[in-house]
Amino acid sequence: MAGQAATEPLELTYHSDVLCVFAYASEVKVKALKAAHGGSLKIVRRVCDSFGDTAKKIGEGWQEKGGWEAYADHVSEIGGRFDHIALHADVWRKLRPASSHSPHLLLKALEIAGADETLQGKAAWTLREAFFAQAADIGRWEVQREVLRAADVDTEAAEQA
Repeated sequence: MAGQAATEPLELTYHSDVLCVFAYASEVKVKALKAAHGGSLKIVRRVCDSFGDTAKKIGEGWQEKGGWEAYADHVSEIGGRFDHIALHADVWRKLRPASSHSPHLLLKALEIAGADETLQGKAAWTLREAFFAQAADIGRWEVQREVLRAADVDTEAAEQA
């Protein structure tokens, strides 16, 4: 209508860690919100340092509860509550990324390089799915790059950022 200002999209700031099973499971809800609200919703992705030092968080933090195996059982139980995610048996049992810092830096580099929110979401989902469903060590740069390139996420601009 003439004389009315365009409505700015509602901004949803979403904090997560790529190694968090709850963030993995909730990603489908973020996608559903975006699909339902389209241009009237802007999703701003932020990372939090829940798994910045997995040896300390899990190796030491879960020592009295049974260590890595107990944590893997915990994640498996949580993952089993959700029909829309897959969880590889080796996650946290045999596959133990040292940190989520490196994949978080890559996601931030994609943002700085101009990736839109759709591409940022695709990259985050691709990394999570590679870790949780395929048991890929996304804490390693060469794995991140390989996983994202296989999903047609160009990392070249992010590498320059």
